Amino acid sequence: MPLAIMIIFPIAVLLLTAYFVMDIALLNFPWSWESISVNKAGVCKLTQKNGRSFEVYIQQDSFVSSYLTILHVVPEAFRWFRFWQHRYVMLLEDNADAELFRKLKVYLLWHKNSVKHDSNFTTLED
Repeated sequence: MPLAIMIIFPIAVLLLTAYFVMDIALLNFPWSWESISVNKAGVCKLTQKNGRSFEVYIQQDSFVSSYLTILHVVPEAFRWFRFWQHRYVMLLEDNADAELFRKLKVYLLWHKNSVKHDSNFTTLED
């Protein structure tokens, strides 16, 4: 291998690793996620640190447990961010208000079961 590739490749990997750790794990950038909210109509809204909000749909393959929740979200409308058609948002029990986190988990479990329940009825009617 040429010496230039042996030097540039590890530097690029380190820079990309540092970027993703600061963006996704430490949430240090203005475009990092700050909050998630779900209203009574079931519309989920993700808000960034810079104040921009995106309405998203929570997919059925989201994972919900007592200590960890992984949301698979798809934006309602694609604008400039067409390059990401879906994202995964990890929510830990330690990083949120316990009562609000419990309410979100109950909503997600209820939402997942109600969609399965409705789809079973439509297949039985056909």
